[in-house]
Formats: sequence, C-alpha cells, structure tokens
Amino acid sequence: MCAVREAGPPEPLPRVRGTRPVPLPFGRVRNWLEDRRERVRQITEELSGIKEKYAELLEKRKELWGEDARLTNTVGYARNELRQHERDLGSMMDNVCVSHEIVIF
Repeated sequence: MCAVREAGPPEPLPRVRGTRPVPLPFGRVRNWLEDRRERVRQITEELSGIKEKYAELLEKRKELWGEDARLTNTVGYARNELRQHERDLGSMMDNVCVSHEIVIF
C-alpha cells in the first residue's frame, strides 16, 4: 500500500480584484494529466504483479495442503501397522511362555 499523498490539480493563477479569473495554462493541465496517467499505469502494473504473486501463493498452498493430507494418511497407516505388530508380538510372547512354561515376572 502506498502512503504517497497525491497532488491535486494545479492551482489557478492569481486573480486581480475586479477582473475575470485567469484560466489555467493548457500546458500545465496537460502535464498534470500526463502525470496522473503515468501514476495510474504504475499502480496498474503494481496491482498486476500483486495479483500474480497471490495466484502463485494460492497454488503453493493447495500443493502443500495435498502433501499434508498424504503425509497424515501415511503416518496414520504406519501407526496402525505398528499397533498390529505390537499385538502380534505380545500374542507370540504369550504363546512362547506358555509352551515352554516360562514365567516372566
């Protein structure tokens, strides 16, 4: 966001009491209008760049969201598999202890 104060149109030439107002010189008005057009063009370019950056960041966010979902699923699958192997190991240990009459305290 720009914090530049925009200048208004050029001030009219001084008026002498009892006379008609003096019109602004055409050259000054034309220069002022050209300056405004240039500023509008610059702002338009800045806005276009900001919109492009926004679109890039939005696309990156979508990619990261998908990667996060995949990783969450992978971790959940690995956690379930670990629990199943721990149960299997505990069951095998019980069977070994019973078949060999080993008592573990």
